[in-house]
Parts: sequence; C-alpha cells; structure tokens
Amino acid sequence: MLLALSLAAATALTPASSTERFVIKSTNMSPRLEVNQRVEFDLAAYANQEPKVGDIVLLHPPVGAAEERCGNRPKPRAACTKPYGGPDTSVRFVDRVVAVGGDRISFRRGRVVRNGTLETRKLVRSCSDVDACSFPRTITVPEGHVYVAGDNRGGSDDSRFWGALPIDQVLGRYVRTAGTCGC
Repeated sequence: MLLALSLAAATALTPASSTERFVIKSTNMSPRLEVNQRVEFDLAAYANQEPKVGDIVLLHPPVGAAEERCGNRPKPRAACTKPYGGPDTSVRFVDRVVAVGGDRISFRRGRVVRNGTLETRKLVRSCSDVDACSFPRTITVPEGHVYVAGDNRGGSDDSRFWGALPIDQVLGRYVRTAGTCGC
C-alpha cells in the first residue's frame, strides 16, 4: 500500500494568517488533488466546529500509520477502528472525512457505505484490490473521532488501515488549490 499523502510546507504560517500552503507529494487524493499542486488549508477552520463528512483535511496520522499498524485486531473483513498510537506530529497527511463519531461504515469496492447509504462522490477512483478496498463488515466510528480516506482508495493509506482519529489530530480544512509548483 502506498504511503498516505504527506506534504511539504511551501510557506510558513504567518501570525496574521490562519492559512498554510503545502505541495502535494502523493496520489492518495487524486484526481481531486494531484502531485505538485500547491494547496491551502485553513488552520482555524475547526476552532468552533467539528469536521464534517466530505471535508478534505490536513491531519497528523497516528504513530504506526506508515506501517499500517492498527491498534486493535479487526474482525475478518472489517476495517481498523482504533489507532496504534498517538499522533505522529512529524508527519502531515491529507485525506477526506468519510464518517464522524456514531456513523456506521463499511467499504464496498472502495466506496464507503455510511449508515446504510453508498457513497456517490464522482471523483473517488474505482478500486479493485479486495484487500485494500472491500471491508464489508460494518464498524462504528467512536464519538469524538473522524474516519478518513483518500479519494484514490487503491493508493491511499488511511483510517481503513490505522483507525479512526481523535478530532484533535485534524489540523485544518482544505480551502483552495494555489497553483502548481515546478518541483
């Protein structure tokens, strides 16, 4: 499985601004966000509200995410529910919130089935790898957590493999694409 999207800081956060720019370094959010695109995140977006299903977010993955380490032993054909460890603050990933606390989810060929309804998002890439894309056993996202997945489900490391994230590991919400770098 490819590593989830990690980012390189393109500009520093300024005291007068709550936004930060990064350069996309992975295909996990493709085709919505492509490699070498500059993107901007609002780091104050969740100061007074929680992330919503559909938001593209900047986050600290849990320790062990790169090794796809799950904090619990999922039942057969179920996605991971609990992270292996606390946040890995040395890394930032970008993913889409696909479920929030209390939601019941499963994955069918990469598409989320949330509370009995199949995801219809058009930009989610088709996914045929059964081990990475089909988790038909329903799990419940713990309260105070979000479940994230890349739009390129066949090429994304995300909550399916390392569990739901506490909301405080979500750093900001995607605002806009700010061009392409010549990286």
